[in-house]
Amino acid sequence: MSANNPGCLGAILKLFGVKFENKNLKEVAFPYAMRDDFLSPSELSFYKVLGQVIPKDLIICPKVSLKDIFFVTDKDRSNQSKYFNKISRKHVDFLLCSSETMQPVCGIELDDSSHARHDSNNGTDINFFLSII
Repeated sequence: MSANNPGCLGAILKLFGVKFENKNLKEVAFPYAMRDDFLSPSELSFYKVLGQVIPKDLIICPKVSLKDIFFVTDKDRSNQSKYFNKISRKHVDFLLCSSETMQPVCGIELDDSSHARHDSNNGTDINFFLSII
């Protein structure tokens, strides 16, 4: 980030009259780039259709990690790690949440080619994971 590009927060704060004039700011390079394909073509298509059919009191959150939805209740530390590792690198393609409380209502996982599943059929199977509230 440079003084010429203060980022999103800097732009928002500028709207409120906060100015950044630190001439000692150096541009920092990180080895990251923006993905061109945040959603696969089939996920994007499904997202657009889903947005048209869900009730207005729900919002769609794409690609939510299971560790952000669930937590391990076992008090044994070795079991905590074991069970956490089962969910830490997995996600649902779409999480429907209450727009009022952001409480998860329903998780949707598409079994499409982007998941490289050998046991899926042609076409898209939709598995619903209902959270227990």
